[in-house]
Amino acid sequence: MKIHPNKTKIAGFLMFAAFFFCNLNFGVSALAQQELTPHRAVAEKPTPTVYPTPFVKPSVSPTPNVAAAIPVPMQTISDLQARIRAALARPEIRRGQIGVKIQSLDTNKTIFEENGEKYFMPASNMKSFTVAAALEKLSPDFRFVTSVYAPAMPDASGVLRGDLTVFGRGDVSLATAFNDGDYYKGIDALASKIAQAGVKRIEGNLVGDESYFTGGAIPSGWEWDDLQWYYGAEVSALPVMDNSVDLSVKANSAVGAPCAVQILPVNPIVRLVNRCATTAAGAKRDLHIEKKLDQNVLEVSGTMPLGDKEYKGSIAVSRPAELFLALLRQRLTEKGVVINGQNRVVGAREKSFAAASSTANSTANSSVAGSAISSSPAPFEIARLESPPLFLIAAKTMKPSQNLYTEIILRALGERMKTLATNGAASTNAATTNVGATATIVPSTTTTTVAPMMNLAPDNPFFNPKAESAERGLFAVQNFLRQDVGIAPDAVLQYDGSGLSRHNLITPNASAQLYAFMSRSRNASVWRDALPIAGVDGTLKNRLVGTAAATNARAKTGTIDQVSALSGYVTTAAGERLVFSIIVNDVADGRLRQAVIDEIVVALANFNGKTF
Repeated sequence: MKIHPNKTKIAGFLMFAAFFFCNLNFGVSALAQQELTPHRAVAEKPTPTVYPTPFVKPSVSPTPNVAAAIPVPMQTISDLQARIRAALARPEIRRGQIGVKIQSLDTNKTIFEENGEKYFMPASNMKSFTVAAALEKLSPDFRFVTSVYAPAMPDASGVLRGDLTVFGRGDVSLATAFNDGDYYKGIDALASKIAQAGVKRIEGNLVGDESYFTGGAIPSGWEWDDLQWYYGAEVSALPVMDNSVDLSVKANSAVGAPCAVQILPVNPIVRLVNRCATTAAGAKRDLHIEKKLDQNVLEVSGTMPLGDKEYKGSIAVSRPAELFLALLRQRLTEKGVVINGQNRVVGAREKSFAAASSTANSTANSSVAGSAISSSPAPFEIARLESPPLFLIAAKTMKPSQNLYTEIILRALGERMKTLATNGAASTNAATTNVGATATIVPSTTTTTVAPMMNLAPDNPFFNPKAESAERGLFAVQNFLRQDVGIAPDAVLQYDGSGLSRHNLITPNASAQLYAFMSRSRNASVWRDALPIAGVDGTLKNRLVGTAAATNARAKTGTIDQVSALSGYVTTAAGERLVFSIIVNDVADGRLRQAVIDEIVVALANFNGKTF
């Protein structure tokens, strides 16, 4: 199938008609002169820009040039409303569905509403609900902790008798996004902690325990077409490198020679099969990338012409905890630590003694570790690694629209709120320092409210031992929206944390209500700092440039096939603060969807009247 990736987007309209019949393979072809952006950039499912057979690209008018338009002065609300209606009346989008809610934060007056109470697929606007709930309920200073356990401390010669177990709780910071583009800096920090604990030889296995998160690795409602790519990466409590690898393909120096193919970080988990050949200069690129479902075998085939530019893409890794252990073993070996045993991953169905003991400790210390209490002797926590605070992770999540981070935040929220509920705590205000007993750091100035949502109803997943982490997280978000924000329970139907699922439904009114609430929150500045800034960074870096909205609007984008959304804040030319939510569904051309949204946002920024 042909796709048109470019330097700011990864193609997301993947046609895999033969997928179900050919060894369950994922496949994609890349055209000449184009490349896929690595996963360090944008994690939304992008808009298709080509229509392969049997689809035919519809005939549309040229995309409106928002930046080039010279605005007519708008002095009254009627002028502004007329401008918005004109944008919504474009014939190119007549078959689509559009919802709009615009409200003044200064007067609380509704300026414009169209289908505000109708359901729309939100795409990555779903992230706003998940991240807002986490900031409010966990606090901006929440940290994820990775613990390293052993049956005993190493002896005087540095020998550790037994397994060394790494117990993960969802620290996403072992990735290039947090380490200045360095593939190994994050995992190296953990290896250094282990070496500093005096470990020189491990006589047992290197165990990765990812049982803190229960449930499947693939969020509810995700399409198989997406699972090959970084934005469809599996969820794990031991994430590393965004649970994906970067792929580069270049033509060789001679016709007929194999292409130069590289995977980073270098690792023994992902096996590369190179069947790509170099062709003569001027020929058309015909590159194919296939990854089998649940297998870390990546096949690169087809041709690349001499002189063609490098192809770059990012591929999701199956069973990412295996990659975590492989990279950790590499770094420990480089530090002189000898490991006699094998790498072994422990999941929710096969809990290690570390997980069991962590829960035993957590009963007394209000930690978040989530495994069954065991009679095994408590292990020693010989090392730990703390993540950056949540407010920094929130920005790394919202600005590039990182799906994996949002799904991990959702699960961490669920497990934390479950612990508070089952312990009967009304708040937590201690920065716990007990070795091996804490999964989060919450500063003494923060109060986490459990409130009446912690009831003993049979459907409350906090009290259901069989409930999955994602289910608990969704329950926590729903309760936050209902009890704190005041959003009607049926206004947000959430199936995942990130919005990649097409089952999610929200109303524009609910989105605007959330953003209005967060503007008044004690965490308002942290929230605003996490949002993309028009024309400056994140998924809005190349949008609204040269308009009154540039450097002004702060908003969360959303993009999946036939869906675009933008919700956030903008200040008018008269200095009035507005909140808006604009969602477009069922319009095939992503350029048109974005153009209509941007036209409305620019009109808001240019408005020089008053709403009162």
